[in-house]
Amino acid sequence: MRKKSIRSEKVSSVLIKALGDIIIEEVSDPSMGVVTLTGIDLSNDLRIAKVYFTVRGGTKEFSKQVNIIKNLEKFLRRRLASRVVLKYVPEVRLYYDELPAQAHKIDMILEKIKDERAQKDAKQDSQE
Repeated sequence: MRKKSIRSEKVSSVLIKALGDIIIEEVSDPSMGVVTLTGIDLSNDLRIAKVYFTVRGGTKEFSKQVNIIKNLEKFLRRRLASRVVLKYVPEVRLYYDELPAQAHKIDMILEKIKDERAQKDAKQDSQE
């Protein structure tokens, strides 16, 4: 993993705040669900911003929600241009962040293993 420069970190912070504000204030599609921006990764030249997000809502509509959000890329870049002062407004690329869902699955598996061990230990104690 490459080390981020101080400038890159500052620009990332400004961009993710501005993008969050734009989504809250200017995007009003109830079918989109609740969107959380989980991270941003800028290219070395600060011209491409990979923005990671998650959505909460019904799992039935999950793929529809992700597509709606991904279709906002150009809109978000245009709105960023009016909110941030940068020489170049980065191209916004949106990616669904699977890490929180994977972490939840791992937590559930670990909890199940813990419960099974506790039951096994209790069973052994009762036999002694």
